[in-house]
Amino acid sequence: MMKYLIGAKTDIGIKRKTNQDALSVKIARCSNEEVAFAVLCDGMGGLECGEIASTTVINRMSEWFLKEYPEIIDKNNSWYLVRDNWDRLLKELNRKLVMYGENGNEKMGTTCVAVLIKNEEYLIANVGDSRAYLINNNIQQLTHDQSLIAREIAAGRMTAEAAKTDSRKNVLLQCIGANNSISPEYVKGKLQNSDIILLCSDGFVHEITDEEIARHLQNTALISKEKINDRLQDLINLNKERNEKDNISALAIKLI
Repeated sequence: MMKYLIGAKTDIGIKRKTNQDALSVKIARCSNEEVAFAVLCDGMGGLECGEIASTTVINRMSEWFLKEYPEIIDKNNSWYLVRDNWDRLLKELNRKLVMYGENGNEKMGTTCVAVLIKNEEYLIANVGDSRAYLINNNIQQLTHDQSLIAREIAAGRMTAEAAKTDSRKNVLLQCIGANNSISPEYVKGKLQNSDIILLCSDGFVHEITDEEIARHLQNTALISKEKINDRLQDLINLNKERNEKDNISALAIKLI
């Protein structure tokens, strides 16, 4: 039976007065197997608005896993149903946060990246610029940043180096709660023993490279939850040493 080693860390960073990131990881025993579910959000907005947005999405997605997912797990088309459920949920949450913001005359929003792992398969949902990575002998970014900068780089109108100092680097094309409609991205794939799924906010990747992430999260080194947490904290500290000003969050799930 597939099992998991899990670590998660979040840090307010060196400048912000509040931590608007939020994350949750849950393991459930379903049909004689362990299923892993994780979600990470990076909220934005004035005062407490970012925290409200990210926490609202985390709580509702976690509730779905505990209460609604067990009803569809054994169905033949369960992965299709999960995607359909998530699409409905994320769009409902978008409408809810838009309405909440309008009623309070406050702009708010949050990114969301979520993963469900079952039977060595995974499904990822993504809105915004938080990321999911697959780490084994290599590191692969599984999601696409739904940001203006990422669009410009993909179109060949900007280099990655120029993007680092561009004034528009924080502009999102997709965000839960900011606009009347969203288009979540979905990624499905297979995993092998010792593979690692990493979810992280953009603050985790601004000042470090993919190669540095991979080096710190080498499969053979992650033999316990404590080891994973130590390595995630090392990467957070490295970001802070390099003057990262955003909140910094990451969670890692290793298959064993």
